[in-house]
Amino acid sequence: MFSHPSASYAPRAPRPAYPYQQPSSYDLMLASQSASTLSSSTPSLVARSLASTPSSSTFPEADGVRNLPSDESEILYATGLDHLDLNEEDTIRWSTRLQQDEIIPKTNAAQTNQPSPSFVPNPHAQPYIPTIVRRRANADPVSCGIDGVSWQPHREWLRPFRAGSVTSYAGVRQAYAQDIVSAGPWDTAIMSELAARFVERVAEGCSETLAHVAPLASEVHRCFRDGVGEGVATSFIELLKQHLLSEFRAWWLSALPSSVVNILSCSPSPPHAPPFRSVSSAIAVATFVGDLFAEGLIKGSFVQLCMNMIIDKLSVLEEVEALHAIVLHSGERLYDRVPLSDFQANLQLRCMNVPMMSVAGKMNVLHDAQCHVQAITTLVESWAAARATPAPSEFSEPSSEYSDYNPEHTIHRHTRDDGHPASLEEFSPFRYTSAPDAALSSKQQSSAERRWADIVKA
Repeated sequence: MFSHPSASYAPRAPRPAYPYQQPSSYDLMLASQSASTLSSSTPSLVARSLASTPSSSTFPEADGVRNLPSDESEILYATGLDHLDLNEEDTIRWSTRLQQDEIIPKTNAAQTNQPSPSFVPNPHAQPYIPTIVRRRANADPVSCGIDGVSWQPHREWLRPFRAGSVTSYAGVRQAYAQDIVSAGPWDTAIMSELAARFVERVAEGCSETLAHVAPLASEVHRCFRDGVGEGVATSFIELLKQHLLSEFRAWWLSALPSSVVNILSCSPSPPHAPPFRSVSSAIAVATFVGDLFAEGLIKGSFVQLCMNMIIDKLSVLEEVEALHAIVLHSGERLYDRVPLSDFQANLQLRCMNVPMMSVAGKMNVLHDAQCHVQAITTLVESWAAARATPAPSEFSEPSSEYSDYNPEHTIHRHTRDDGHPASLEEFSPFRYTSAPDAALSSKQQSSAERRWADIVKA
């Protein structure tokens, strides 16, 4: 049904309309620039472009500006077109339904601990729109468009954020996290932007730097807690969880048109690239859930919610890969927080009874699915065995096994019972009966005694 990954991929859905083929994308930015009421202190377009242009190795593709000239790509990224507003009055567009179906409601800062004076609640904070929704809106503004474009001013913490999300050095990461927190003041809107940047950074796709994003979030949370206040740190985590859940649902909830399962049927399909890029982003988002749990930033109930969201209607290989990524990156502590035995049995049953396919056109789907299931089973069983094995202090030796063993018969004793000095030969371990020595054959006993005699002579 699907071609091999090495072959050319031809989706059945209509050919997507790329942004560079539609001048309205760039004209929309210019129109928004002229219509917006920017203060005189707002940096110029070129200044903001130079200030927030990411490095070539970390340039996000989530804003849907691939194939644009480099200068236009940088301008679109710098001006915040990757943060599109949502018209909440439009009940037709499926992007609106995605926001209305939020499982976890937005948390007001007043509901958390007493915030620091530098944290001002902002009731006008914009909702987070998943990256896949923005990708499709850029690719097909007619069918999947999002009404309204909001300016995203340059933030001083953008550069340390990008640098901190790619470094593997803990000390350097801590310094960047401190720079991020020091770039306040913080209100709900700006805090939401920061949390959204973490999710967007992950949605860029799987790479060798993906493992550094969750540790940076942990360091930022610690800096907020130690330097600003517990309430601000809690608000950051709550916003991060809300945005991550929105992103995760957009990729993995099969009922939504944006999900990986529907990548071949939703128009346009796929946006900007073959589905490998979308699958990479979806797997990266699932991996980030496990990484955040390993860092202690989210609870097991959040991980279980994400896992149930996938396994509820398991139908494609990529969903099994996502479950494997979550379990693997969550680590052994997940066994104590989530009923993995029930999850494991449910996963095996569904993989046996569901005829699977691959949205990326992979071959040997059933074999690959069973390999992922077996890897998950091995992890769960190893964690269960580690908890079933008694601790060293729980071991007890039967008293009858070494009943003839006298702990005083050692070569470290220097006097006999009559008070005279003792020799090493008299306290040879082979002069006394013990369970280990008694089990030796006569030939082995003689050989051991000869070795002991050589030790004494030496």
